[in-house]
Amino acid sequence: MYNFWQKLKKPLVGLAPMDGVTDYPMRQIQVSVAKPNVLYTEFVSAEGFIRNSKAFSQKLYFQENERPIIAQIFGYTPEAFAETINQIIEMDFDGIDLNMGCPARKVLGKGGGGALIGNYKLAGKIIEKSLEATKANNPFIMANFSCLCNFRPINFSAVTLF
Repeated sequence: MYNFWQKLKKPLVGLAPMDGVTDYPMRQIQVSVAKPNVLYTEFVSAEGFIRNSKAFSQKLYFQENERPIIAQIFGYTPEAFAETINQIIEMDFDGIDLNMGCPARKVLGKGGGGALIGNYKLAGKIIEKSLEATKANNPFIMANFSCLCNFRPINFSAVTLF
């Protein structure tokens, strides 16, 4: 399995995913000034992506000089994660990051992001469906799970990742 994380020079410097900030023009400026080891897209709603994939695909546009690049998605519906991942894999990202820690009220209000902290059952279903979609379409893409863990301890031992 190709794991670009193992090939990156240490210490790692990454451009974190920031909604409304890490869009294509900003990433291109960053690459031209000082390219980090890894880049992330701004996060994209899984539910929004399946409703309007054309508009959301534009948010995920990238060029080869941005590699390795990871698409970050958030949401609250396991099926939406799986369907979004199916389409994101076709875009040839190096990795997919499932956001389970965003503290923004509009994300929390629908049950996504940080609202998944402590909701082990839903988080587990999202991870399970996401891994199924990943394995079915590209077993070599990296699946990362970001979680803002300082609210309370998190135990993913109940979730079989592989």
